[in-house]
Amino acid sequence: MTEHKELEVISTAEVAKHCDKNSGVWLIIHNDIYDVTGFLEEHPGGEDSLLDVAGKEATQDFEDVGHSDDARELMKKYLIGTLPPEEKKSDKRPGGGALSPEDKFNIPPCRSVEPAKSEYKPPTTPRPEGRVTAIYVPKEREPEEQSPRSNLKWAAIALAGALVFGIVWKKYLSK
Repeated sequence: MTEHKELEVISTAEVAKHCDKNSGVWLIIHNDIYDVTGFLEEHPGGEDSLLDVAGKEATQDFEDVGHSDDARELMKKYLIGTLPPEEKKSDKRPGGGALSPEDKFNIPPCRSVEPAKSEYKPPTTPRPEGRVTAIYVPKEREPEEQSPRSNLKWAAIALAGALVFGIVWKKYLSK
């Protein structure tokens, strides 16, 4: 999108190598390369949204979210390079913006990283006494049925309230 004379020229193949926390998280947005490894924990959308596009063309994803002018200004801090001219894609929207899905770079998926080996081994001896043998789950209470007497009580209270209201209303109107 913007020409950068002093920026390092970095190929999409090199960007594809930086697709996880171990190798660094690099993104391509508008033909520029950003190293957002240090921004993962601060990103308002969570680190997963950045890791999903790590090592790839992320212009469409970036534009779809609708980042603010402040976010675009903050991006400059993470700018590390630009694509070589032969790998740059032109914007399809008037006035620049997102690339169409068919224009996205054909970048191989991020290489898988083997999980760290754990030294944990499950115990081979039985667990000590005091194990939980049962869990008590209380039953739901059945709703109590109202007796005809309680219904009559509420009817009497409603009638008394209406009677008081009627008396007050009559005195108010007679003034």
